Amino acid sequence: MNHRDFVEAGRGRICPFRLVLAGTMLLAWCAGCGGNSGSGSATTGPSTGEALVVGDAGGVVLDAIQSRYGIFRGKGRENPQAFSMIVFDGSRTTPQELQNNPGVNNFLAAGKPVVILNNTEAHRATGLSGKVWAHGEGSSPAVAFLIPKDGNGTPQQLVQVDFPAHPPSATTAGVAAAQNAEDSPTQQDSEQFLDLLDARSSGAPGNIAPASIGPGQTILSFDEISPRSPQQSSVLNGQPPPPGTAWGPNGTQPPNFSTSLNVTFETRVYAIFEGNSASTYQHKIIARQYLLVGPPNPLATELVTTQYAIIGSNWNGRWPVYSTLGFNNKFEMVVQLLSGQVLGISKNLPESINGVTTLTTSEQHTETLGLSTTWGVQNGNGLGTVGASWSDSWTWGKAQTVQFQDWDSNSQVDIPDDAAIYNFTAFSGSDVPFSVVSDNQLELPPNNTQIANSSAPFTYFPLFSAVPNFNQLQTSAMTNQTETEWETDPGNPVPPETAQLLSSAQLFQGELLELLPGVLAIPLPFGAAFTGIGNVDIDQVIDLNFGAPALQPPGWNVAQKQSVSAPWTLTFGQPVQKGSNWTVPGTITLNTLQSSPTTINLTYVVQPQEPLLTLGGICPGNQEPFAPGPGVVSNAPLSVTIPANSKKVNIAPNFEGLGGGAAYNVQVVAWQPSTTIDGNTILNPQSAYCITVPGS
Repeated sequence: MNHRDFVEAGRGRICPFRLVLAGTMLLAWCAGCGGNSGSGSATTGPSTGEALVVGDAGGVVLDAIQSRYGIFRGKGRENPQAFSMIVFDGSRTTPQELQNNPGVNNFLAAGKPVVILNNTEAHRATGLSGKVWAHGEGSSPAVAFLIPKDGNGTPQQLVQVDFPAHPPSATTAGVAAAQNAEDSPTQQDSEQFLDLLDARSSGAPGNIAPASIGPGQTILSFDEISPRSPQQSSVLNGQPPPPGTAWGPNGTQPPNFSTSLNVTFETRVYAIFEGNSASTYQHKIIARQYLLVGPPNPLATELVTTQYAIIGSNWNGRWPVYSTLGFNNKFEMVVQLLSGQVLGISKNLPESINGVTTLTTSEQHTETLGLSTTWGVQNGNGLGTVGASWSDSWTWGKAQTVQFQDWDSNSQVDIPDDAAIYNFTAFSGSDVPFSVVSDNQLELPPNNTQIANSSAPFTYFPLFSAVPNFNQLQTSAMTNQTETEWETDPGNPVPPETAQLLSSAQLFQGELLELLPGVLAIPLPFGAAFTGIGNVDIDQVIDLNFGAPALQPPGWNVAQKQSVSAPWTLTFGQPVQKGSNWTVPGTITLNTLQSSPTTINLTYVVQPQEPLLTLGGICPGNQEPFAPGPGVVSNAPLSVTIPANSKKVNIAPNFEGLGGGAAYNVQVVAWQPSTTIDGNTILNPQSAYCITVPGS
């Protein structure tokens, strides 16, 4: 059973990006990731900061981009450093054309956004396959993917910025608001999208900072941000008046009252690979949800109509009908693994706490995490991914305490469905907490019996300033946070396949209203007070590719569940000094002759902080400060091709000698994303060698 309906997933592969961590430099190559960085340019140069538009494109969103940045039309082969972003129009660019364009990889590697206008799920799943390791499913007027860098130039988590949407609310009777979620994009939507994109391009909040040292692991992170402006409509909209009354003279003033909320729903997902042997390999997923809801300020209050007594009523005249919309009442957040992997929930926060004044929403503990050596630079251009990984231990956030005065939180874990459900509810400090709102809802369609016997424990008649008291978080912006962790048993990692994660939020926004029955039992000083609830659903279905090399063990035999040696070896001879530099001759040798050419990728990791999770030839970790210059490695091929019917190829990378006689290590890894040995699929086959570069 799913707690939300979901769309069948597309399938994708990975090409994540990372660079320098505390003095570690690497060069890497991504097979099939469009390596022609900066190999072409248009006939006239762009102005700094313009958006590079590939092919034909148009529409409201592009107009906003052009107004803010200016545009330069090109082919995608241009150097990303000259541009603010790259833009494709999915209505004029097929998913395969997107897949084949080198600009996607180059801009992601440069930390610049890749914007896809008029995109479909096929553009995300197929067009970005092998370029991003995760994506949120859907189609929209625009979506952006980027890997922002921190102040040191280190790429951070993969970020997806969704286009603003306007989901309709539904009353408890299921009457939808007039505004449809598929409305055409507006200028305001486009500006909001670009504002959010600019904010995320400047840095990724919530970065994990290095902490104590631990064994080698890898982590890939993904952050989806979905801005929403849902419309809450009065429960009276579309409803007939109580019998014996009319909405306005001769029924000419039916209620039509709604208000807009500002909502941002964000899910950060961390896929973690741990262990250093077949018996200890395991996966974890940590999902953090953030729901920011801003009600209208002040709350939307309006004379929605006037009731007129007609035939059948026992009173004469007319009565003003008021409504107040938009106050925070209750939020439910659900996170669930949909794909039946071998992961089970091991931790979740917040746990059940009633009537809290403060709430700890993030456990203070240290997960043994790390980074994948998944990014590199050659001639100033960013390049691809690698199956080796470097590692560090990271503190998974200090305990975060937020004020939830007069609110209640509770959670439950659904083990069979791999789901966690979290509720945040207005609890006290208010005349209209969730329990009162829930118990005093107006029945639809309105009926005289319920209205005449109203017994609401609060008074509501705005005309005389008679309104109930709210607690502070009911009328101000409120952030709700959850954290859920799944893990496999040691020795039983997730197979190399796509996992689907459902992250959803449901808003229950409150309404106050008053009206009269057609038949009064006794005169009322005010109208009969009632409540309504407007429901808004926000869903994210996130595809996580566990077939990514960085999330599988090195040289992993999928069928036998064990690491095996690559069908080649990597060796190096003694360093040869040339001036202040050193050349180190090396050879890659196949175990057997092949009838077709064999391409093997190479990675160079300078002075790794921690031993890499690789097979053989592992360099020791270095904890001393180390800041290599951009020329520390040169003449170092990022891939080599061994001709058919040949067994070896030679390389001769150069390394800069450091003054003062200081030596340093370079971890070199020769690898492929996958291969086949004796009919078995081998993920991330690799051979490694540790070079010690003498000082000059």
